[in-house]
Amino acid sequence: PQKQIPSINRSNLMRSVVGFILIGLIACPAYGAGPEGFVRLPDGTIAKVTFKSPEQVTFRKADGSAGQIGADEIDGWLSSQQADKLVDLILPKTGIKAKHGEVRKQLAALQMAAVPRIIHHLKTGDELRRLEAISALQFVWSTDAEAAVNEALDDKNDSVRSIALQLIRKRVPGDHTKLIDNATDDENPAIAGSALYQILVAKPDAERLYEVLLKKELWPYLHSLLPRYHDRVKFGKIAHSLLDSGTSEERGSAICALIHQYDLDLETQTEIVKLLGDREASIRMRAAEYLRWHGVESLLPALRKALDAENDLHCRATIRASITAIERRQKIFASLGNTTAHKWDDDFDAASRTALKDWNTIPPTAAMRLATLKLLGTRGSAPFIQYGGRNDADPNDTDGRYLELINLVTGYPSPAKRQGTDLDQTAISPPTAKTLVPPVRNYFDSKRESFGLFTGEDAGPFSDSHHIGDDVAFRQQHETVVAIGDGVIRHAVVASPSWGGIVVIEHIDPKTGKPFCSLYSHLGPLICVETGDMVHKGDMLGSLGRDFTRATGGYMTHLHFGIHLSPFEGRWICGYLSPERFNGHDHSWIDPQPFIKARMK
Repeated sequence: PQKQIPSINRSNLMRSVVGFILIGLIACPAYGAGPEGFVRLPDGTIAKVTFKSPEQVTFRKADGSAGQIGADEIDGWLSSQQADKLVDLILPKTGIKAKHGEVRKQLAALQMAAVPRIIHHLKTGDELRRLEAISALQFVWSTDAEAAVNEALDDKNDSVRSIALQLIRKRVPGDHTKLIDNATDDENPAIAGSALYQILVAKPDAERLYEVLLKKELWPYLHSLLPRYHDRVKFGKIAHSLLDSGTSEERGSAICALIHQYDLDLETQTEIVKLLGDREASIRMRAAEYLRWHGVESLLPALRKALDAENDLHCRATIRASITAIERRQKIFASLGNTTAHKWDDDFDAASRTALKDWNTIPPTAAMRLATLKLLGTRGSAPFIQYGGRNDADPNDTDGRYLELINLVTGYPSPAKRQGTDLDQTAISPPTAKTLVPPVRNYFDSKRESFGLFTGEDAGPFSDSHHIGDDVAFRQQHETVVAIGDGVIRHAVVASPSWGGIVVIEHIDPKTGKPFCSLYSHLGPLICVETGDMVHKGDMLGSLGRDFTRATGGYMTHLHFGIHLSPFEGRWICGYLSPERFNGHDHSWIDPQPFIKARMK
């Protein structure tokens, strides 16, 4: 009763793998598949046979779960020997980047049947074969591989150890802190740094981060963690060291760290102003971002001079926004007030409650602002928050109050007051966006296939769906985001669940004369616009927030950018669609890159 095809000789082994995909059938005589063999279940899953009788088969799946099925329901069979031969022909291609698509397809056909032979080579092969084997496990997996990958953390080959570390993080469920911790002493800084990053992202540890950041060779792997920490006493010197002698990315992280350390010293502000003339646009942009948060009136002449000399679109946007922010603070905090009036409890949770109450009942003064800045600097670090499909955030908890106070001391509207401010959408007509610009620096990349990407089954709340935006600027904390064209702000919210800071602009398309909307999300807490504002092409909307924080919606720093071909109507705001809706074109989302390119001139 089992489906069979003729025996396969060695010369046709690779052709047979493609055949498996095409006909959905594992080929080998049924009587050749004992408990050491594999079966294809009716849903296409390949499982290992653990017991077989003429009537029934007991099996184990790749995730370790067990089950039973009638022998006459099996969709095909494969012996272990046949699978091993196929794997031996596939493995040499894992070292050829151009062949990775082919390798992924062939291993996907074999599924867990490929894993035993891969494990064998990982344990017993020479250096090249071990590297091929661990590389193959990036494309195929079962729980049988866990022990072998754990052992590979002690392999002599740097690349084998590095890939093993990635596989443990991505493939092995549960808490791997102790296991990964073994790799933090690796003699290769890249492996040690990667292990430390994985541990310190999920479990912040200020003391440990301080110790490892004293080692310059680890800066490339850990610098992006520095902005999470507010302790200026502990991390201030390290931030300045990175700023003085780090790479461009490390210097950028140092500026972001100084923002969140609330370092307002005259020497620091003088140093930041000098960076407005740095040769790196990313540094000039973040220097202006620091001043958007903390700049004072005396620095306005330097900012205006820098604006006159600046040619980079996104740097100019940040400088303009910094000038606007300083001028706004100048008006709000004109009164010095009583400099001894604000002495809040040292406990941040209690003190933030009192501080926010004062802000809501007492006219703001310069003294209140300085006292609040000092209070914000006492918070140890931003809590690690990773979105998992639920919204458990309380706007009145410690983190919510922290975000409120940040906006208040920098002169921006309170996030609470922004809620529910969507206007009558017919009250203000959008202008025509005559030409468009990219939302962030270095936006265009023809190889990036973010729009329409199918997530597969391991993407948490977004599993088995299509991504309908363009994700860009990963780990670029405080990267400036600008309006792509003239339009009207239809939606602007700080720290919304999943989205973080989100802005939607409605425009008129110059090509069609019809409305369309641009969506920007995972922005940080200081959003420059409010619902109903008219914006021009290149105006700053905000900057990207810090990794895995409430402000960014619980994601690694990046911009989720979307184009929707319709007027604004909030119910269509989403990031993923089911395959049925996406493939059936039951939506108005389009790929942003070609859309913008076609309208830049």
